[in-house]
Amino acid sequence: NSIQWIAHYMEVLKHYSDKDSISVEFGLNQANSTWALLASKATQIHSVDIDVHKNPIKHLQVDKNIWAIHAQEGKQYQIHECSSLDIQFKSIDFLFIDSLHTADHLKAELDKHSSIVQNYIAIHDTQLFKKSYGTTIEDFLNEGIWEVEREFIDDSGLLILKRADK
Repeated sequence: NSIQWIAHYMEVLKHYSDKDSISVEFGLNQANSTWALLASKATQIHSVDIDVHKNPIKHLQVDKNIWAIHAQEGKQYQIHECSSLDIQFKSIDFLFIDSLHTADHLKAELDKHSSIVQNYIAIHDTQLFKKSYGTTIEDFLNEGIWEVEREFIDDSGLLILKRADK
């Protein structure tokens, strides 16, 4: 059950999504992080996952779920069934990455999307997949554009990055 890996970070995700108007998440799994973003003050929320049809998000019946209806009031919410590498956004304020946990994929996501992220990037499972990520995050930070805002090293791990110039 994936809730055990993210439940204790829900308020953190909501907090960073609250600060901005456009929040994007890469990776849905059981849509746990989606609820944190929907509960935030963000006015546009996008969920991107290559396997939406395999995930419970299709069965949430957002139009019939009272919590989802409340969370969506005044928001634009869209699910994109594609790879995070096959979609392009004009601008993102808060990006949450919890997709394919490999160094190559994370590097490709950061290379493609970090330049349009205005404020924060959150990367989930940084402890759980520390070996898989290798030096990808360190190399990205060494470019000097992003810096660590907060780091949670408990359980699965969560890293919050902010633009160094803000």
